Amino acid sequence: MKYGFLTLGDITPDPVTDITSTAKQRLEEILDAAIVLAAIAMRTERIRLRTGVPLMPNLDPVPVAEDYATVDLLSGGRLEAEIAKRPSNV
Repeated sequence: MKYGFLTLGDITPDPVTDITSTAKQRLEEILDAAIVLAAIAMRTERIRLRTGVPLMPNLDPVPVAEDYATVDLLSGGRLEAEIAKRPSNV
């Protein structure tokens, strides 16, 4: 079985209630989900974790590497990280 969790952090109305969260509420929802996923990763042995592609030119690479290393350690080395590189013609 495959399950996925994908968030782009977008702020859109809930499809059931039609209520739109504030930016702060949306970020809290994302963090809650991330905490739950980290806890699941720590307590399982076969779930593989894959990342989306972070836009590295927009992020500080050190905290990104720290976050990936933390999740990889918590999951027992099951993180498969994707890294976007700047195009060579830029």
